[in-house]
Amino acid sequence: MDVETLRYLFSAIAQSAAAFVALVAVFAVFRLQAAHSEINEKYKELEQFLYDYFDKTEKNTKYMSKKSMKNELKECIKIEKYKEEGKKRQDEINTAEKKY
Repeated sequence: MDVETLRYLFSAIAQSAAAFVALVAVFAVFRLQAAHSEINEKYKELEQFLYDYFDKTEKNTKYMSKKSMKNELKECIKIEKYKEEGKKRQDEINTAEKKY
């Protein structure tokens, strides 16, 4: 093979590899943007839930930090778990009473 042919061959290989890397980067950026918008959407839903919840309980969320909102959400989840456990136990008691 001629030197010029090899030069064109290696140049084309390098350009193809660069184009492939750029294509992969475009898809990666697209996926990151989609994930970012999904996270923002979920955060807004969570924030709205907290505002609605605390408005009902007459707490002022306007000046709450994200950390304190997160702690309050954990408390809400605990309360909901206790409610679910209470319902399950009540159902168990009702079924046991029906048997006897």
